[in-house]
Amino acid sequence: MATMKRVSRGERERLAGPPRMSRVTEMSGVSLPRLTVPITIGVLLAIQSAFMLVQVVPTTIWADHGYPNGPIPNKLYPLVAALFYAIPTVVGLLVRRWQAAIVLATLPAWLVLGAFAVGGAFRNGPFYLFQDPHGPGTVGTLELMAFLGALGWLARDLVARLLRKGA
Repeated sequence: MATMKRVSRGERERLAGPPRMSRVTEMSGVSLPRLTVPITIGVLLAIQSAFMLVQVVPTTIWADHGYPNGPIPNKLYPLVAALFYAIPTVVGLLVRRWQAAIVLATLPAWLVLGAFAVGGAFRNGPFYLFQDPHGPGTVGTLELMAFLGALGWLARDLVARLLRKGA
């Protein structure tokens, strides 16, 4: 009976060679550090959460703080609108699995709407966001973010398939 030699982690890593890249990265020939994508996703989700927070805060509160039209300058409205739709799509593009694309694309909405629901429960009741006229808007926001994340993932999958066929 042969005994197997125990190999240390450092030796295993040395024998394995450089870390393996994703299939899309290998096919495109572009090498990105391992943390670039998770950090990019985190930054995008933070920006999306800020946009969602601006969206759910009532305009009367912004007006009370000296922002009658909200904290975003009028000149930036088109850019913010484009980013609001592009960020979940880009997040979907950056994620390997479709389930993760949908969860991460909707995460800012879940967090901000959840915090707003908990914060507003004392004043408006526990189901404020799901009562008329807020219910359809709440569900519609979650559906939109999920769809955009899935759309981004589908675009990633299509590009990966096209690159595989071309190789």
